[in-house]
Amino acid sequence: MSKLFNRYSVIGSITLLLFLGLLYIESKRVASITKSIFFQDNLSKAEDKKGELEDELVYDKDKVNKLYKDLEYWLKRENWKIADLITGEILLNILDRTEPGWFDIELQQQIPCKELKKIDKLWLNYSKKRFGFTVQRQVFLKNNESLEGYNQEEIKFKDWTTGHKQFATDVGWLKDEKWLNYSELAWNHLEEAPKGHLPIAARICTFGQGPRMCWGIRTGLRFSLLSRECFIPPENDSWMKRFWSFDEFLE
Repeated sequence: MSKLFNRYSVIGSITLLLFLGLLYIESKRVASITKSIFFQDNLSKAEDKKGELEDELVYDKDKVNKLYKDLEYWLKRENWKIADLITGEILLNILDRTEPGWFDIELQQQIPCKELKKIDKLWLNYSKKRFGFTVQRQVFLKNNESLEGYNQEEIKFKDWTTGHKQFATDVGWLKDEKWLNYSELAWNHLEEAPKGHLPIAARICTFGQGPRMCWGIRTGLRFSLLSRECFIPPENDSWMKRFWSFDEFLE
């Protein structure tokens, strides 16, 4: 009787383990499907939103495409200063703001992601991945948990010390507590410039304020730009790595 009981006890244990194993496999499958649906749904929403923004903007694409060719020409020759000025011209032309020569955070949010990614990819390719928007985003996130909220104009000066000054120091815009003039930046030697040093898109700031205020405007704009969904890499969600590699993100 005892042997029979033990036999059924073993069979019951095995059955329970098999059941739990199947339950675990099924839960993983359901979770995977749920994540996939979530990913596709959010991707679709992002694409719809991007499409709406692009439809709102009307700009001279022929002129912008010519500027892209100019940008690539000077990046190939490592003339970073001219390339940076052209980058500013591209952004201003996309927003039809060449006459005032500047734009604010609200306008910047309208720049299509495809244009920002195109600029970013050119800078990455020709700087050996030392310069570019995605590099600047990585630099910022080394000392900050998130860029959330920086798309709101009213908080662009909210955390001057840990936000603006730390980032500016890391990318070489602020040195020994001194904000550098545009001409003082590391234009000539790629190896001497910190990662994320460029682009700046200098013409964004043409108001004639002192370096501190001018760089404050630039960094505020840059944080807002880097908070865009264009530059939120999927590696923030590990399960998304299977769907979207870094190289694909830059396409």
